Amino acid sequence: MSVGFLSYTQTSDQEIIIVFNENEEPLEFFVQRKNALNLGEVIAGNITQFDKTLKGYFVQTSKNLSVFVPSNQKFTQGQLVHVLITKEARQSKDATGSFTNEPIFRPSLKEEVLKKYPSFKIKNNINILPFIEEALENKIPFANGSTLLIERTNALWTIDIDSGNSPFSLFEINQKALPIIAKQILLKNIAGMILIDFAGFKKYDEKTILLKKIKHEFKTDSKTKIYDFSKMNLLEIKRSRTSAALIDLFYTKDGLKTPEYINLCIMDQLLKCRHGKPILEIHPSYMQYLTEEIKNNVVIQQNLNVKQDFFDLKEK
Repeated sequence: MSVGFLSYTQTSDQEIIIVFNENEEPLEFFVQRKNALNLGEVIAGNITQFDKTLKGYFVQTSKNLSVFVPSNQKFTQGQLVHVLITKEARQSKDATGSFTNEPIFRPSLKEEVLKKYPSFKIKNNINILPFIEEALENKIPFANGSTLLIERTNALWTIDIDSGNSPFSLFEINQKALPIIAKQILLKNIAGMILIDFAGFKKYDEKTILLKKIKHEFKTDSKTKIYDFSKMNLLEIKRSRTSAALIDLFYTKDGLKTPEYINLCIMDQLLKCRHGKPILEIHPSYMQYLTEEIKNNVVIQQNLNVKQDFFDLKEK
């Protein structure tokens, strides 16, 4: 049986592995960030407060990031503890963890991914940025004119199927959307409550077929539970979350590119420059996030009149 391959990229602030199938299409992303709380990591921190409603403690970690730990144990404010990260942070929610006596530990990303894909080989020198940018798109065209629109609110994810000007019938469009929906959920690591709004009115027998087909698409994904159509004909899905959604890995809760993502974009453009040190125009607030490699290879111009995640690289 043919298998795909892995692309491994390491920078000073993050590691990225993309899983590709045999057709060189991305299937899944794995990201570990130096300045974030990563799944499976054990980190030291200090107790800041106990929340009676949530029945747990907030801990300020050595990375200056907060983690919530459900627990009935007795701790005092300021006490030093070790926490195992069990859920990465998302949007406006802190990471979640559990208290542990284990020493500080950061799992090897390569080892973890190779456990899941033992027969896949690692390929080097792959430009991963176009694959990241494509995977972050929330509008996905398919079926000769139809579109999937994937959006997130504070409470849930919605996936809307827009038939557009496709020549296919609405039922055909809905069927063609199913494997793409499954791929996008896995690729973007979408989790939590998910509502799918299919194109047009659904008859009972059509809904039965769509339900059977989407269950087939997720048969190997133990995180996903398919429920049923609601009274408003929205298909309800629940997917458990441990690692962050793709958008949370590359965008902040304010909708700005993360420093790690901007560094990756700058390095991608920097490698294409041919003559001397190019001029890098950035917002002053971003100076603290620039890697030494970037600082040593550009001439920096600070500009207060641009967005915080703006950058422009120009050759002299």
